[in-house]
Amino acid sequence: MSGAAIATVALRTRQRTAEARRKAFLTTVANHAVAIALAAAFILPLFFVVTTSLMSQQQALTHDLIPHPFQWRNYVDIFQEEPILRYGWNTFVYAGLATIGVVNPPNLAILCVDNGHYGETGYQKSHTSLGVDLEKIAIGAGIKMTRTIGRESEIADGARLLRAGNGTAFVLLRVKPTEPAEFKRNFDASLLRDRFRAALQSR
Repeated sequence: MSGAAIATVALRTRQRTAEARRKAFLTTVANHAVAIALAAAFILPLFFVVTTSLMSQQQALTHDLIPHPFQWRNYVDIFQEEPILRYGWNTFVYAGLATIGVVNPPNLAILCVDNGHYGETGYQKSHTSLGVDLEKIAIGAGIKMTRTIGRESEIADGARLLRAGNGTAFVLLRVKPTEPAEFKRNFDASLLRDRFRAALQSR
């Protein structure tokens, strides 16, 4: 091969290499541009929600994007004005019932004692005193053995369901909304377990 031919081949090779580099560079730029756009689509709404949550009620209705001043107390006030923790607990209970209904463990018995009030947040009426039926929720979650106990004569039937059922059982025990007992709540799980067992064995 002559020197001119070799030079032509080398030139074409360099051109193809440069073109490949340009394509690779443009592809990288395009990929990053798409990634940035997708990230912005997710981050900007979150940014807007967070900044709005730190504004006063009057400023939140304006076109301002940055709070001035920052209302950090908003996160304290929301827990004082609304039972947020109670809402979260209710969601956890409903999701838990659905999971239990699907798994249906044979050694699980659930006794729900309900007086229709929120004792932790000021003794307001709960959803169950306003028409929500926890037994129907349990049935809808897939729990097959359920019972609602509203009279003393029905307690024995509920106890048999909890003890003898071969599968997950749910018993709703409705009690009167009397004044709570005058003692501090005990969070010692072992002590509560032993006390509960002793009460069952004494019957």
